[in-house]
Amino acid sequence: MEKLLYNNLLRLRNHYLLLNSIEIVIAIIIFEAIKITEISLHYRQIGKFIGNIAVILGVGCLIYYVARELYIYIKKKNIKIPMNNEIFPKKLILYSGLLHPVLGISMFYVVLLHAGFMITGGIKHYNFSIIAGIMAGISLLIMLILGMNINKYKWMRKYHRRFAYILIFFYIVHML
Repeated sequence: MEKLLYNNLLRLRNHYLLLNSIEIVIAIIIFEAIKITEISLHYRQIGKFIGNIAVILGVGCLIYYVARELYIYIKKKNIKIPMNNEIFPKKLILYSGLLHPVLGISMFYVVLLHAGFMITGGIKHYNFSIIAGIMAGISLLIMLILGMNINKYKWMRKYHRRFAYILIFFYIVHML
């Protein structure tokens, strides 16, 4: 069962075109279904909820980075981990590493969906929060482009991380 899960995640991770196609179709279906059914909630409330989903996906991506860096730090400092507990961090890093690109691409489409609902709900006035959200979206797009090429060009990894810090900064400003 574990091998099957690993192989399916690996296959999904390595087929960006398939993953993007599936997520574009799902996003369009969700957006159009909500517009057609005229749900009693306002578009802005739906947009805020979808924005929260994007944050959850971002935290899922961040788990891989934090777990990997913590594991490397522990190994460098020769901190002893009990034998039965060493399996957990390795599996966490393995599966979160496989999910990282899937969650990252999903987060990008969810952010686009969030922007679509917020724009459809009507922007009364432009303020710094909206500009910060646009900048967060642009940094997410750059991260996505860098992340898709990270296996070919290892030097892109440090820029991918830097744009993650920029994204977190703009997200915090967006929420203020």
